[in-house]
Amino acid sequence: MVKDVKKKIERFNRKFKSKGGIAKFRKMVERLDTLQQIGDHFGFSRQNTWQLYNDLYEEPFSQIRNRRTFLTMERRTNTLEGKLELYQRGGSAWRRIFYTKVVKTEGTKKGLDVRLIGNTSSYVGLRINGHKVIVSGTKTKRVFYNTKGREPQVYFRFHISPRECDFYVFVLDQGRGNYLFYIIPQEKIKGLRGVNLKANYDVHLPPGSSGKLPYNLGKSKYREHLEAWDVFKTPK
Repeated sequence: MVKDVKKKIERFNRKFKSKGGIAKFRKMVERLDTLQQIGDHFGFSRQNTWQLYNDLYEEPFSQIRNRRTFLTMERRTNTLEGKLELYQRGGSAWRRIFYTKVVKTEGTKKGLDVRLIGNTSSYVGLRINGHKVIVSGTKTKRVFYNTKGREPQVYFRFHISPRECDFYVFVLDQGRGNYLFYIIPQEKIKGLRGVNLKANYDVHLPPGSSGKLPYNLGKSKYREHLEAWDVFKTPK
């Protein structure tokens, strides 16, 4: 079977060398061109295009049509609400768009100028008063257990995108529409792969304690960035 396909490719390259050969055929498929468009380029029928595609690819051509339809719908959808309907609820693309919408709503409530950027695919960025922002949100918590009767510490873990921006906005999703926001300059965490952020800095000491906070409980180098929306008040 493999040898037969190889021979077909060799014959195709000889016959259609002037039109780009098999490399051009593959490029047109990857570009999601139609059977008619590919056939017109090489000068053969839609049926021959379909047959050659079946010889070279394991998935049916209907998958190409489905992807083309999806991308067309996506390009026509220029609202976050519309984009959410395109993706499976809870998937990575859906979550990215959902939390971008959460940040846009919150920023607008605070009287900030919030605009979408890169609004042509599942990636949607924001500019807040001219500052480029990357949004990340999660409801997944990580619990760190301490010794000597100290309360466990609960953190939200975030991956840090390497894309260039002015600020990261990390959304701590506490459920039922309750969100906390960390606004952190990229320069402060640039080069890090991830960051752990707390939703609560209140510390309850165990009975019989001295009343002093052990080591650095209730403190964090990121605490000053919790709900730090004021950084956007000066337009860029």
